[in-house]
Amino acid sequence: MPLIRPFSGFAMDPNMNQSTPLRVAHHAQPNPFEFVLVSPTGCILQNVFAVCGSQPPQQPVQFYAEEPSTHRFTTPTNASVLQRVDSPGDLALSPQYDPNENHHQPTPKLPKPNAYRNARMGGLPSHVFLNGHIEYPLDSIVDEQLVVRFALDRIGCQYLQDGYIAAAPRLHKRLFNELMKNFEMLSCDVFANFLMQTVVTLANDHEKNVIVRVMRGRMIRMCYNRYACRVVQQIIETAFPDIAVELMSETAGHEARLAVDQNANHVVQKFLHALEPHYFAPMMGSIARNPDDLRDVMKNKYGCRVIQLAFERLSEALDTHRNKNKALYSFSEESVRQLIVPLLSGGGELVTNEYSNYVVQYVITADSLHSYRDQIIQEYVLGRVLELSLQKFSSHVVEKSFRHAPTHLLYALFNEVFANFAFERTDNTIDMMMFDQFGNYVVQVMLHVVNQVTSGVRNGSPRWLPMLVAAITRNEAGLAVYSSGKRLLDLTVTAGVCPTRYELPQPVQFGLLV
Repeated sequence: MPLIRPFSGFAMDPNMNQSTPLRVAHHAQPNPFEFVLVSPTGCILQNVFAVCGSQPPQQPVQFYAEEPSTHRFTTPTNASVLQRVDSPGDLALSPQYDPNENHHQPTPKLPKPNAYRNARMGGLPSHVFLNGHIEYPLDSIVDEQLVVRFALDRIGCQYLQDGYIAAAPRLHKRLFNELMKNFEMLSCDVFANFLMQTVVTLANDHEKNVIVRVMRGRMIRMCYNRYACRVVQQIIETAFPDIAVELMSETAGHEARLAVDQNANHVVQKFLHALEPHYFAPMMGSIARNPDDLRDVMKNKYGCRVIQLAFERLSEALDTHRNKNKALYSFSEESVRQLIVPLLSGGGELVTNEYSNYVVQYVITADSLHSYRDQIIQEYVLGRVLELSLQKFSSHVVEKSFRHAPTHLLYALFNEVFANFAFERTDNTIDMMMFDQFGNYVVQVMLHVVNQVTSGVRNGSPRWLPMLVAAITRNEAGLAVYSSGKRLLDLTVTAGVCPTRYELPQPVQFGLLV
């Protein structure tokens, strides 16, 4: 047995910018000569054989110095980041949610989505590059357990994504299995989420079922994350309804809070887009169960869009199933009723709110919801036309009321504007509306409506147009100063009615102006 003599030296590590201890052992025989390269942690990196004489070589043998491999020699320093998450509470950076928590409590502040990136392994190993480009087999990436490192790197993620799309079935399966081990962490990453979206898009039925199983217990956290919510949306969009319904069941008890979150609300909207009303009815029913919660959602920047979209989808279902499927029609009608009752009970504040006014506007414009439209106009607009027209948000509701009101309510709206009108006075309701920055838009809509009446498109009084034009033209000097006033004057020219045709109406105290 040949004797082994130890030899020590140093090799420069280009990644660490410092000297890496190099221990060499060689045989007493001059050939061959064996170098054993050892990392700072004492792990063997590489065995190198060289032909030499009785003395060791003066120059160290070239090699690709890098951190120890994660699967053969040592555990990476940030193993807690790369470990597989096996239960909802394992991810330290994810918030904990109490299903019994009151929905009125604010959504917990989440840490920055990529705060863990500061602690992860930096960059890609140098041996995967060739002439400045990644040239490394995907099989080797999987064998060396480099999939996570590639996915978390901007360039490496694109390389994996391109390779995954073109991968053969066996390699495709190996990559899929590796990615599933860290599904949530990769979905929350600024780069890796694009790879996970590709994985979801290309997934077959079996793989989609695997993804759903992996997401159990993690769905809520992923919905709140800026990047993971995109992956969730992709699953909902590409999966069959039964899989989407299973994912939706994971949100039970959290629907109201998800609807008002800047990220999670897009997931809720995706459920509404992808599923038929009879599928997403439980989610909307949960939000509507507490009227105060529903009104809070309507008054939220993000929640108002969720409720509006729900009304849009339900309105479409009512039009589709009206004479075709009585059961689905009744089901959609009941879902509308659950959402509309809290709106009607608190319509006064919802009409003037910055965000909920959009929900009210949609209910007024939807023909399939005409009975609720009439109730809103009668209870919350009539008697307050001037007040609401002078406010920024409620003026939009008044405009929609003039455009879509049935004939009897249209008469009531015009009667309120022209009630006790006197030509010699300058403080009439119509005058205050014309010179207001918001109310003048309501007057423009009134002009549009009376033009429709004149042309026979809508029913109404023929006296509305000359009265309105006369009220505008007598204030021509004042209106010409403002851009909105000029718009009103232009509309009167388009109407083609002169003030000379105006006849002073009698004051209207009650009844219809005919």
